Amino acid sequence: MDYGKIEDTKVTVKILSPGTLKDNFIPWKKGERGRQSFVKLSKKDESAYLYAGAGSIMQAEIQKTLMRLVNDGWSVEGDLSISFDGAPDIASDRLLCRHEITVEIGLALLPLVDPYQGAPLFEKLNLIREDLAEKLGFLLPGINVRDNMDLPHNSYVIKLRESPKGSGDIYIDRLLAIGSSENLAKIAGWSVIEPTYRMNAKWIEAKDRELAEQSGCMVQGPLNVILTHIANIISNNSSSVLGLQEVYNLLSDLAPTHPVLVDEFISNIKELRKVRKILHGLLNEQVSLKDLITIMEVIGEHSDELSNTDQMIAHVRSALAPQICWSLVDADGYMRIVTFAKELEKQLKSHITDALGGAYLLLSEEQETLLLSNIREFILQNELMPVLVTDPAIRLHIARLLEQNNITLKVLATTEITQDIKVIPTGEIKASIIREEKKSTARKKGDASFWTKKLGKTDK
Repeated sequence: MDYGKIEDTKVTVKILSPGTLKDNFIPWKKGERGRQSFVKLSKKDESAYLYAGAGSIMQAEIQKTLMRLVNDGWSVEGDLSISFDGAPDIASDRLLCRHEITVEIGLALLPLVDPYQGAPLFEKLNLIREDLAEKLGFLLPGINVRDNMDLPHNSYVIKLRESPKGSGDIYIDRLLAIGSSENLAKIAGWSVIEPTYRMNAKWIEAKDRELAEQSGCMVQGPLNVILTHIANIISNNSSSVLGLQEVYNLLSDLAPTHPVLVDEFISNIKELRKVRKILHGLLNEQVSLKDLITIMEVIGEHSDELSNTDQMIAHVRSALAPQICWSLVDADGYMRIVTFAKELEKQLKSHITDALGGAYLLLSEEQETLLLSNIREFILQNELMPVLVTDPAIRLHIARLLEQNNITLKVLATTEITQDIKVIPTGEIKASIIREEKKSTARKKGDASFWTKKLGKTDK
């Protein structure tokens, strides 16, 4: 069953017979334009419509009502949308609609969406959307929740645009203790890997909570485990749910107060697509779109470079440097940083090559493995995660390399650190990436196999 979506628009719950729709219920005012949504229900020979208010996204209250009706024997037949001018749309089948964000749950997790138990998952998802909107700078689409009887009973899958992005198992009658192997060994339970940050953990009984905390473990409830995973997946893949229409809506919201900044892009779809690529790039680097005014000012000032997405992202990051820096300051007001040794940075800069219309950091597999190994080793040796500060010429390339290898280390250019930020150096990554190696003809620019491999192209 599809449990609908979480949205933050206030709606009214009404249940109507088909005749009521025609005789004495008009959900719009004369001349008003828009759309109203209904869920069609049936029970034996009866039929009815659950009125969901304006829009097509279902609220928590609507979902609770729908669950009660289903528990009372009603069946969901489909959705119906009616425009405010009275012209009906064709009925749509929920199964044929693409949902931007979906959470599928197994049979044992159904109590999390049971209205008679408070549907705790629905309530908390509203809070997640609010928190992520504040962090990312745009309102996320509704989060759809549905059961999947093909999943193992305690499993869940998180999908973006119907593509799985993460999964895990939770046990609603247990708690998850997270900690070192030494600390976890003191507690009885089922050894697992925590799904979000891939840390060692154990599912323990509630009676062992105090012992787990005394042993130095962090203890989470099952609901918090799945919510943390959902928030992390959305945050790390936020660009995938910011489509062209969403970008248009963002700029349109800005138009009444700042038409000079956005009008030329709203009216030009080709240019709007370029703006979307820039916004995607910022989100991929965990840069919030909250200060959209500054972002659009910079884009407008450098409109002649609009097709050069990487350069435009660098311009925007420079303008947003105070925002970016302050987001990386710790609780004591300091930014802890690590840098590359001068010789290593010089070597990396020498491996940047212009090709196929762009700049690329071209390292051999051995060099790349050695560099990543050095970075991982430094991270393991530091309890607090520092910020990697690099020469502006290599910042973007290093950031992408770390992202591709699932290393969650923020990367700033030296020019992006503002004067009011207090910096604490924590060390240097010194190892060289240059070893005595045989010169290979595969490194010549004319070798097509080398270029296609490093640039991710397909040989033809």
